[in-house]
Amino acid sequence: HNDTPENFVAFLRRYVQQFGDESSLDVRFEVPDALPAEPLNGELRRQVFLVFKEALHNVRKHAEAREVMVIVSFDPLTVQVTDDGRGIRPDPGGTGYGLRNMARRTEELGGRLRVVSAPDAGTTVTVTVPTDRRSQPRKA
Repeated sequence: HNDTPENFVAFLRRYVQQFGDESSLDVRFEVPDALPAEPLNGELRRQVFLVFKEALHNVRKHAEAREVMVIVSFDPLTVQVTDDGRGIRPDPGGTGYGLRNMARRTEELGGRLRVVSAPDAGTTVTVTVPTDRRSQPRKA
């Protein structure tokens, strides 16, 4: 029963609420009123959640943001995380594995990761993946 978009959205909503409760950030969460009935592949749900989780982690750790907006939509499945923080800045001592892992996970799903950032104007991370039941995650 966990494979429905409704359950996936509920899981993301709970995570966002917990994230907001544990941080000093004002967090908003938006989803469409009507959700599709088509089930979501378990591996797709897992990988999209891990990208989403990393995006929120990056906001907490690096952005110095006050607000975060999460928008979820379907057809294709899109999860967008936008903050009002300082933007992504080069970190000469950092490893940068987070963004690389996010891109790899998205590519394995046949999707696309887009990161838009401007100094002192925030960052938007958008993961978009097809939800066609016939499309299965590719093994790297």
